[in-house]
Amino acid sequence: MRNRGILFFICLAVLVTSYGYGEQEETKQSITLSPIKQTGKWGYIDKSGNIVINGQFGGALSFSEGLAPASTGGKWGYIDKTGKYVIDPQFDLAYGFSEGFAPVKIGGKWGYIDKTGKYVIDPQFDLAYGFSEGFAPVKIGDN
Repeated sequence: MRNRGILFFICLAVLVTSYGYGEQEETKQSITLSPIKQTGKWGYIDKSGNIVINGQFGGALSFSEGLAPASTGGKWGYIDKTGKYVIDPQFDLAYGFSEGFAPVKIGGKWGYIDKTGKYVIDPQFDLAYGFSEGFAPVKIGDN
């Protein structure tokens, strides 16, 4: 019985360690461009410091799952790694994708879109965060 317990904890330790390592490696590989502000506008640079997308956005956040939130004219949309909008600027605020969904704010409420820009959860929350392991924290009301 004691050997089973030790074996269980060793297996658990290996799983936890390998899970965290894989997650870090995936994150490192997926981050290829970083936002940079130049001449009052935001663009993106690569790991070598080369400007890949010239400064043209009012705001810009990091890429996640191949897309990045970027704003033009006070509205947020999503660009690809060429700097082209693939989801037109239409949101009051937008965060990065996680698990295929992104929280977006419009008309004072938060909802979730997929990578085509289609709502998968209509705006109804006072605050919303990204998904992790199938769940996303949200806030409704003042509590």
